Amino acid sequence: MLTDIEGSTRLLAKLGAEEYGRQLVAHRDLVRAILLANQGVEVDTEGDAFFVAFSRAPDAAKAARDIHRAMEGSPIRLRIGLHTGHPELAGGGYIGMDVHMAARICAAGHGGQTVLSEPAHHLGGSPGRDLGMHRLKDFPQPVRLYQLELDEFPPIRTLKLSNLPAPVSPLLGRARELQELTELAQAHRLLTLTGPGGIGKTRLALELASRLAGVHEHGVWWVPLEGVPEPGLVVAAVSDSLGMSGRLDDYLATRNLLLVLDNIEHLIDAAPDLSGLLERAPGLRLIVTSRQRLALDAEQEYPIAPLDQREAAELFRERARRVRPGFELDAAAEEICERLDRLPLALELAATRVKLMTPEQILGRLERRLDFLAGAGRDRSQRQLTMRAAIGWSYELLDPEEQRCFRALGAFPSTFDVDAAEAVCTADLEAIASLVDKSLLQQTEPGRFSLLATTRDYALEQLDSAGEAAEVSRRHSEWFLGLVQTASRSLGSSEWGAWVARLRVEADNLRAAMTWALDFDVDAAAHASSVLTQVWYTRGHFAEPTVWLRRLLARRAELDYATEMAALVRYANGLFFCNQFEDAEVAAREVFELAIQTDDWPSAGSAENVLGCVLWARGDVAGSVDAHKRALELHRRADDKMGVARSLHMLGERLRDYGDLDSATSAILESIDLKRLLGDEPGVVFSLHSLADTTLDEGALKEAARRYVEAMRRALELRDERGITYCVAGLASVAARAGEHQTAATLWARAEQDEERLGFRILHVERARYEAAIAPILSDPAFVPAEDCALDEVIDSLIDVLGDR
Repeated sequence: MLTDIEGSTRLLAKLGAEEYGRQLVAHRDLVRAILLANQGVEVDTEGDAFFVAFSRAPDAAKAARDIHRAMEGSPIRLRIGLHTGHPELAGGGYIGMDVHMAARICAAGHGGQTVLSEPAHHLGGSPGRDLGMHRLKDFPQPVRLYQLELDEFPPIRTLKLSNLPAPVSPLLGRARELQELTELAQAHRLLTLTGPGGIGKTRLALELASRLAGVHEHGVWWVPLEGVPEPGLVVAAVSDSLGMSGRLDDYLATRNLLLVLDNIEHLIDAAPDLSGLLERAPGLRLIVTSRQRLALDAEQEYPIAPLDQREAAELFRERARRVRPGFELDAAAEEICERLDRLPLALELAATRVKLMTPEQILGRLERRLDFLAGAGRDRSQRQLTMRAAIGWSYELLDPEEQRCFRALGAFPSTFDVDAAEAVCTADLEAIASLVDKSLLQQTEPGRFSLLATTRDYALEQLDSAGEAAEVSRRHSEWFLGLVQTASRSLGSSEWGAWVARLRVEADNLRAAMTWALDFDVDAAAHASSVLTQVWYTRGHFAEPTVWLRRLLARRAELDYATEMAALVRYANGLFFCNQFEDAEVAAREVFELAIQTDDWPSAGSAENVLGCVLWARGDVAGSVDAHKRALELHRRADDKMGVARSLHMLGERLRDYGDLDSATSAILESIDLKRLLGDEPGVVFSLHSLADTTLDEGALKEAARRYVEAMRRALELRDERGITYCVAGLASVAARAGEHQTAATLWARAEQDEERLGFRILHVERARYEAAIAPILSDPAFVPAEDCALDEVIDSLIDVLGDR
């Protein structure tokens, strides 16, 4: 056990040396008494930290709980790390990597929290909470961490340089392949693992990437592609996995990182895009899994072979014991492994049946099924036929209702919940539960499920053969488009944040629904795009909605006038946020010309606003002011209150940059009042932020900080991460102008981290305003961003300081 006081320097400054000393003495006496009562041995004490050894993990867990309970109400907030390992004795103390591991685990936590390593969690006997896989400083391999308490805490502070999914079980075998692949991955920038479905490409790539995590300074990133519908969106999927939306080339150009692109075979035409990324980013390396190679010059292919006899038998036995403890291999089981060509997924599917049948019975059924399917496709390799036989055999064991449900589940490109499955499959809960029990359907997290990629391929083939594909695709799309329709009723309200989170989870399903709608129901696609654009924008993701709008407008002849104009306006705005200013101007002028011909003043006003934004981005503030004034007049002429509110917001921002702060404040306040009246909560966030910017320019620091905090609080409720970033940057500028340089450096570092994570840049005019105050601080080495401070604590401290002035 290692303990540490959170924010001890800040607490010392707050309490004063005398009171802090009293609190520290009381804290030490309390902790020592609890450690003694729980058989803890104090190894060392350094400053305010304890290093304690226990002979039993449950004693350590109980001591941690007792300490936190006893310290409730104390100004001291203690974080505790627990790890079970094998240290060495030296000089009367413990040394070794396990000691360092415990220290890193302790440092990752928050006050009042106990973080445990996986060994400590398993031995401690407490349920706790799984915090997932994390990378710790100086440790190349990610580790799984747990939290002893069931309370809610902010995310723990680890390196977060990987999004690799945590395997549900250890990899069996493949030692030779991993050794060869590790050498190849270090020698070649593009390594493609090829082989038929079910041979274990994904699991092997995951293990390989985990082993390589320590040699890539900027991390290892998993990019699942099974839900990506077309090659043109592969780069967007990379951006999503990195938390980016734009400037991907710039981001990759200066970084040493590894991307793992999983299941790219249906997107093989994206190969030139990947080649371009490699050319422009010298520190980038790619590992790809596919059923065929990409055929690029930089590519090193590695065909994955079946397991050897020993590995196949070990895998079959391990999986069989999950459903029948004590299962032992016999001649029939070993024959099953050979008949299934030692393919991992086939073995896993067959092993689940030992719960119902003997290996001899399994072998008999498998023999008949293999013979039946062997002639189903002579152009397929024997391995593909064998894999098909394994899945097909499991499929044939289902009753007709389960088969129909399984086929329909192929329509889901990614994970889904039970409600969606029941609606799309027109099946009951029992059929879905049965597919989970029979290992054809995987539970990815509580309440969400998915088919393995290979299993989904088989389900889709059966769906086509049954003539049900069109109907099931329609039901799938209508369900998710209906979800968007329901969400649209809360657009702009206080409930919108919950819907943003809900729709983000369904990203792949919504993409599939949009693809269907663009082919069969363009009106539904147009409506869905208007809602989903708002969802994507909350994370600064502008590129993908612009792609969908471009496809929608390719069928604009089928849209009514109002729908077409609304889509054109969104498209022009999207181009502006993607920094494609010339294209945005062209689209906006097209909107304006069409609107003037039909006396469509709201659309004409929206076009003027886009043109004003383009002028602003090009540095023509005076021209931008004039454009937004024209937009305001057009919206007022049409009595378009939402248009008036948005025009006032943009006009106020431009007047602020023009130096007319009084007029700017008046316009923005009027915009806020109108948006509140109309229920436009997301709009209120950005208007409050703009009002804070104007207040900052006036020099009223306390009031500016209050307005930034109010905007950020609303942004948090709406899950608007882009808005939060803007507010943090504004508060950094407040701190800088107030002379709180350490706080300013910390807040600015947080804003830049969020920019990098989300993949967007604060608009350059506003960024210039902040940097004017921040730049001198950042150039001073005396002010280093604090890494162990929670954002809310830093902001509260700033508000307290300003309030005392």
